[in-house]
Amino acid sequence: MIKPKILLATFAGIPSSFSFFCPDPGLAALAAVLRKHFYELSILDFNSLQTIDECMSETKSSCVNEFVRQGVSKQKENVLAAQDDAKWAYLGAVEKYMHRCMREQVLAKNCDLLCVKPWLGHSLAIFLRICRALKTEFPKLKIAFGGPSISSIGSEILQHLHSADFVCMGDGEEAIVSIVRYLQGILSLDPITNTWFIDENKEYCGNGIHRNITISSAPDPLYDDQIDRSLIDGKLPMFVIEDSRGCFFSCPFCAHPGIGDKQVRPAEPERVFETMMSLSARFRTHAFRFSGSCPSPSFLNGLSKAVTKIGEKF
Repeated sequence: MIKPKILLATFAGIPSSFSFFCPDPGLAALAAVLRKHFYELSILDFNSLQTIDECMSETKSSCVNEFVRQGVSKQKENVLAAQDDAKWAYLGAVEKYMHRCMREQVLAKNCDLLCVKPWLGHSLAIFLRICRALKTEFPKLKIAFGGPSISSIGSEILQHLHSADFVCMGDGEEAIVSIVRYLQGILSLDPITNTWFIDENKEYCGNGIHRNITISSAPDPLYDDQIDRSLIDGKLPMFVIEDSRGCFFSCPFCAHPGIGDKQVRPAEPERVFETMMSLSARFRTHAFRFSGSCPSPSFLNGLSKAVTKIGEKF
C-alpha cells in the first residue's frame, strides 16, 4: 500500500516577539504521530531567521532609501507611510519565497497532502493565495488547514477556505492520521472527528469537535532537523513545552478557549521533565517555556521536585 507524502507548513506573519523564533510545538506534535505511523513527512517553518535573511535582502535597500528620504523631509505622515510600504514590501517578498519553497517541496517530494497552520492576519491571507495557486497547478494535491487560529475562530472560517479539502479544529493528532488513512483508502470520512470536509454538495460538513487526546497518551514531540531545516540555524534554542490543554477562563482576546475548551488536561510533570532533559541533551539548551495558559500549582510543584532530584539548572 502506498503511503501518502505529507508537507507541513506554517508562517505567523511579521515577527512581534521572541516566540516567533521558537521551534513550533504544534508541528512537532503532528510530526510525532505521523512518524509513529511511519509516514513520510517534511516541514517548512517560515517563522525563521532564514525567511528574514532571504526576504529582507530583496527589500532592504529600497526600504532604507525611502526611510532616509522621508526622514529628511521630517514629515511624520510620510515616515509612517514609508514604514507601511516597507511592511507590505517585506510581506510580498515573503509570499513569493513561501510559494517558491512550497511548490519546490511539493514537486521534489511528490506530496499528496499539504497541511498549513496559518495565524490570523497577513499569514492567513498569504496561505489562502498560495494554496489557491498550488491547487490550480496540482489538482490532485489535498490541502488541510488547521492550528490555533482556525480552532479559535470556529465554523465561521469555513466560508473563506475555498482551497481547503479539509479543515481541522481542536486536537490535530487524531485528525491528521485519519485524513492520511482516508487518502490511503483505509478509512471513510464520515467517522472522522475534528475535521470538516467538502461533501458531494460542495459544502463543508463535519462531526464536531471531540477532545480525546491526553498529553500523556501522545508521543513526545518530534524535533528533527532532517525534516525541519529551520532547526539547524533558523530558530532560538528555546523549546515550548506543552504543560496542559484547555483553560478555565474564557478571555475574548485569547485563543486557548477555542483550542482546548474549559476542560483542562494537564501533563504529567515527570514526563514533561524527561522531554526537557532529552531536548536539553540534543540541542544543548536549558531554556524552555510552557504553552498552557495557566500552569497549575500542582504541576509546577511536581516539575520542581523532578528538577531538584538531579540538581539540573533550568
